[in-house]
Amino acid sequence: MRIQTMVTVQAGTTFRTMDGFGFSEAFGHANDLFNSSYVRSRTWMVAYLYRCYNGAAAAAITFNVPASRFTTTQVQAFVSTQGQTSRRW
Repeated sequence: MRIQTMVTVQAGTTFRTMDGFGFSEAFGHANDLFNSSYVRSRTWMVAYLYRCYNGAAAAAITFNVPASRFTTTQVQAFVSTQGQTSRRW
């Protein structure tokens, strides 16, 4: 079976605007990075996630929302505002 698809882009037409993009992490893998003793890796990763010109340009990231009352991991979000990264709890 062969399916042909054609997409037409009209540069002058706007249907919806986006304020930013975010990421959601699961299973605690990002927590391993942020709790790492390797400060350079941690700093580089956070900077890469939020850089607009040569990074992922994320607006927010949240990770490891507890699934039960036995989970002690805190919910964390990193929010970037014009290049300034802050950590919210």
